[in-house]
Amino acid sequence: MGTPVISCSPDVMGGTPVFSGTRVPVQTLLDYLEAGESINDFLAGFPSVSREEVIRFLEEAKDRLVASASRRYSVTSRCDLSQYARIQFSDLDKRFRGGARLAAALFPLLERTHRNSE
Repeated sequence: MGTPVISCSPDVMGGTPVFSGTRVPVQTLLDYLEAGESINDFLAGFPSVSREEVIRFLEEAKDRLVASASRRYSVTSRCDLSQYARIQFSDLDKRFRGGARLAAALFPLLERTHRNSE
């Protein structure tokens, strides 16, 4: 897998999680997605971040959410997975403003993973 896609260091942006090798906070990508902007819009504004890094970040976020679902619940149907995702994104809403919009951006990735595992 190579270099981590996210890094945190007190010397870079005061420890804010950033895309590795940049000063671009990961939260900025989430803000773009929550506002309905595209990945292309984000990349145009932050050329130091590659499309591959963005995709890797989103895939890792999706994988962690699915792994968390597997540990906490026995997800046996698409309905169960959908309900679990909504609960998880509701928790995100408390941590990130507009978590519902983030859910709308990431949910298709989660659904695709579930379909591929059936």
